[in-house]
Amino acid sequence: AAATFDGQDVSELAADVGTVARTIAAADSPYTVVAADSALLCNATAGAITINLPAAASNGNRRLALKKTDSSANLVRLDGNASETIDGALTFDLDTQNAAVTRVCSGTVWFIL
Repeated sequence: AAATFDGQDVSELAADVGTVARTIAAADSPYTVVAADSALLCNATAGAITINLPAAASNGNRRLALKKTDSSANLVRLDGNASETIDGALTFDLDTQNAAVTRVCSGTVWFIL
């Protein structure tokens, strides 16, 4: 069976990242990324979403893709673990529909690709 999100076939994305993309909504916020996550499709229609990244030390060479799927003005905010940074900043925001980003972890910090 095809993997779908909002009626759209996301099988190709799921195959690329090795898992079916997880849908995150405002009710799930704050959401802490778990080991099985490799793609998060975030729908912030009902409110802002905070995605907490796991500790970099235990996630070296990990890749994580995120996408804001809705057209609302609500933010999807990625938050580094404690004082860990994402390309030098403590947080990173997705603020427009279809804004997407892939993060990779060095084992010390997260980077934007």
